[in-house]
Amino acid sequence: MPSDDRPLSFGRVTIDRDRIAQRRVLWLFGRSFSLAWPEIAGWAVAETRRIDQRSGEERIVSRTLELHTQTGIEFITRPPDGTAFEEIVAAVQRHLPDKQTQSRLETLSMLRSPGG
Repeated sequence: MPSDDRPLSFGRVTIDRDRIAQRRVLWLFGRSFSLAWPEIAGWAVAETRRIDQRSGEERIVSRTLELHTQTGIEFITRPPDGTAFEEIVAAVQRHLPDKQTQSRLETLSMLRSPGG
């Protein structure tokens, strides 16, 4: 967190010294949550990749921050461009430096893939 301890805001995501929260889109869509830092048992980052039909190259289409709690997982998903996602992850890492874990989304993806 910045030395002045002001809350950080990244669109629908707010991070302060006590918690991380995400509000719904237009108060209707998506999931909202508010988690105090001690409620988070672990966190991970997953990337969704697709093969571009024209070039045949693999590209990242979204990035997801997983916040693991005792009762489930909350997700913050962003497009691959821009710096907001990296700033959100950096803030989580500052608050929970020893809680990074394996991504459940990437584990499921590997299990579902051919030969996985």
